[in-house]
Amino acid sequence: MPKATLIKELLVRTENKLGMMAEVTEAIARSGVNVTALNAFAINNEAIFRIVTSDNIKALNAIKAKNFEALEKDAVAVELENKVGMASDMAKRLKEAKVDLTYVYGSTADFGMSSMIVFNSNDNKKAVEVLNQ
Repeated sequence: MPKATLIKELLVRTENKLGMMAEVTEAIARSGVNVTALNAFAINNEAIFRIVTSDNIKALNAIKAKNFEALEKDAVAVELENKVGMASDMAKRLKEAKVDLTYVYGSTADFGMSSMIVFNSNDNKKAVEVLNQ
């Protein structure tokens, strides 16, 4: 059964240039904060990072000290068993509840361990309730 939780993720915007992921993650690491999930992409001249950390306050301070734009945003983290069909089951439950996903990213380890999906939707509170039933 999935375990869904309301969380805060960091949204970081920087110039899109070589090495920006290294600069952002180095700032977080130097603050002693662990990154537990990361999504990064570029659109034209802008790099966008969505980051789940072990301590958003410390991470935000470190990122802002580098003069990068950063803020906290609501999201949902879902811990799933790492086996075939779990993400599909989660998505079907959200669809049936009319929860519209706006973005999704995730990670997994070796087969048999848990995986984590992070997403935002039109109703995060409802999504958590539906997934935890």
